[in-house]
Amino acid sequence: AWHHRSDAVSSVVVLVGVGGTMAGLPYLDAIAAIVVAFMIAHIGWDLGLPAFLELVDAGLNEERVKKIRETILAIGGVRAIHMLRTRSLGGRASVDVHVLVEPWLSVSEGHMISQKVMDRLMEKIDEVSDVTVHIDPEDDEIAASCSGLPLRDKAEQMLAERWGELEDAASRHRLLFHYLDGKVDVDVYFPVSAFRDETAAGRLQAELQRRVDDLSQFGQVRLYYG
Repeated sequence: AWHHRSDAVSSVVVLVGVGGTMAGLPYLDAIAAIVVAFMIAHIGWDLGLPAFLELVDAGLNEERVKKIRETILAIGGVRAIHMLRTRSLGGRASVDVHVLVEPWLSVSEGHMISQKVMDRLMEKIDEVSDVTVHIDPEDDEIAASCSGLPLRDKAEQMLAERWGELEDAASRHRLLFHYLDGKVDVDVYFPVSAFRDETAAGRLQAELQRRVDDLSQFGQVRLYYG
């Protein structure tokens, strides 16, 4: 379309240049040539630059990125976002984003929020065809790294070694690990029948905490009954 359009407009410029020359103004021919050359260069730049940017995976413009950011932040459960990256791919766009949610959410709720982010972006932003969402319980750009912390099998083994002599600890039926700010926080769940009174529960919590205080990998220990 631009090729035909430029032909039509340049023909008008050439007509003016030739007409001027025939009328005794030969310099109009040179002016017409310069104008046509400028038009060709301008159209080539306008067509070539976007194509080049797509070849090098350039991101979307600032206005579209702002709309993407606003769309994500409007979703319930999203506290903040960071590391937002976009890429243009053949007239379409892909989005990568880290979404910050409450650290105590269940895996399924975090997954549901990420699914909502993907659905909403592809619904509201026309050119977005692919979305990758990374759910973060904390801002991993400023929080201490959790790299190297023990996973469940190793963590349970370490806790069993420290708590094995405590008779009250043996009745625990579930451990929930939270990897936050470079530490493993531990929620220990006991059956309701194990609860005697608040004083005994407080003593047990303090003893469980004391026995892991010298382990740099572990943070806070919390007790729950039920």
